[in-house]
Amino acid sequence: MNASAVVNLDLYRDARLGRPTVSISSTSTTSSAIQFAPIQTRTIPIPKWEVAVDRRLSELLQLRPDWDQAGAKQIDSRTAEFASRLLHYVWPIDGPTPFIAPTCYGGIQFEWHLPDFEIEIEVVRGHHVEVLVVDNRNESERYFECKHDLTDLFEAAEIFLDRYKSSLHATAAA
Repeated sequence: MNASAVVNLDLYRDARLGRPTVSISSTSTTSSAIQFAPIQTRTIPIPKWEVAVDRRLSELLQLRPDWDQAGAKQIDSRTAEFASRLLHYVWPIDGPTPFIAPTCYGGIQFEWHLPDFEIEIEVVRGHHVEVLVVDNRNESERYFECKHDLTDLFEAAEIFLDRYKSSLHATAAA
């Protein structure tokens, strides 16, 4: 992992109060890495989902090669660290805890499901990010890779959070 490809843990946590500058930079014509731009340090609350996410990522790091008995690759610590950083950048502090699963290719998948909206983010080994957004309200499904920036992922997370909060208010009112 290139040292310039990531920002240290103290800095990425601070990004949760606002939208940090995120860009993709190519180190060659065949590979790219998401860069988290440095930001100023502030004291902020810890997301309610952070402990559960950290615990689950620790569990996934304990999986051995062939954990599925079908040749699955082991998740390496760099992939888990990058997945955690990515989640802290794009997922709101008050967002719900994701379902987290290993992939057979050594990646990590985050999932959030509502009756009318779903997001799945897969961090493939290294810094490759694939996203599936399903909007049942608008009968649309969109797949994209985060090659240039994370704008589309930020927008999907905001839509999900709005609908999540609306569903909580509707349940409370009922």
